[in-house]
Amino acid sequence: MPPAGGEVVAALVADLAAELGDAASAAAHQEEAAALWRRSGLPEAEFAEVLWEERGRPKRRPAPRQGGAGPVRVAAFFVLLRDRLGLIEVADPPRRRRRP
Repeated sequence: MPPAGGEVVAALVADLAAELGDAASAAAHQEEAAALWRRSGLPEAEFAEVLWEERGRPKRRPAPRQGGAGPVRVAAFFVLLRDRLGLIEVADPPRRRRRP
């Protein structure tokens, strides 16, 4: 049985960061993934499965031609992951001003 202390999630996120060109920030991405895992309430194996399924989505999209695309792609991955987990926080809609 795999360990339940977050090692699987941490390894998957480190691999993802390297694949998307942002290995230098892997530790920060691992912390973000761990926080999402806690918020999701899922067992580690289930969260890791969702993470694995979502990790392919940013790789299927063309990378921007500019340098520094890695951090952008990893950020996009976390947006997709939050959405998949139902953890997107919706901002209040802008209020319309009433004209006198």
